Amino acid sequence: MSIIIRNMPWDSDFFGFPVARFDCNQVDIISINKATAECLEIGIKLIYVFVQFGDTESISTLQSIDSQLVDCKVTYAMILNSTVAQIESNNHIISIDRISDKLESLVLQSGEFSRFRLDTKLPLYSFERMYHLWLTKSLNRLIANEVLVFQDSYGVEIGLLTLGEKNARADIGLLAVDMLHRGKKIGQQLIREAQRIAVNDGYEEMQVVTQSDNLLACKFYEKCGFKRVHQEYIYHLWLK
Repeated sequence: MSIIIRNMPWDSDFFGFPVARFDCNQVDIISINKATAECLEIGIKLIYVFVQFGDTESISTLQSIDSQLVDCKVTYAMILNSTVAQIESNNHIISIDRISDKLESLVLQSGEFSRFRLDTKLPLYSFERMYHLWLTKSLNRLIANEVLVFQDSYGVEIGLLTLGEKNARADIGLLAVDMLHRGKKIGQQLIREAQRIAVNDGYEEMQVVTQSDNLLACKFYEKCGFKRVHQEYIYHLWLK
């Protein structure tokens, strides 16, 4: 059985303690005990364990030990229709490179189901700091090619979408619509504008990742034409 333990330097630096990722084709008691022992020897405090959807043996093993299911990550993808390139850009949507309190609020709303918010054992304000950093890096075009905001008729930012690249696809990183303005098809308009930009940039596919527990987001992406292409569970295993 192949067991791989990978240090997570960015996560370790961000949280202030050693973090690792455990990769195994199937998790059983022997493999997880071996991984735990090895991680304890090198001072690891938190292990991320990724399990493929449908791997009932691994899921059963992780449920039997002191691990926490923090995410069921779903990847959606779609084939882009080249005709969207001919659509005029939306006057309510602009590209932006500056931070604001409203954008900070939107980005936190986008992470409602984030595992870094749900795991209460993480340091206080880890979720807020992480999403602030994600937004800042996106605005500086370090991890995104475009940051789009939807403005109402008064110029208030009520929708946000970041667009980058992953797996040779155009990739939606963050997407949020202010909770007071949902149901007005703002998200669909942001998706449409992202499609237009992606096609003009030469992409043939687009993807987005969300959580299966976020039923409204899943329903929304499927309504927009995305298809579910991958699903996996993520567990957090804290070591004493």
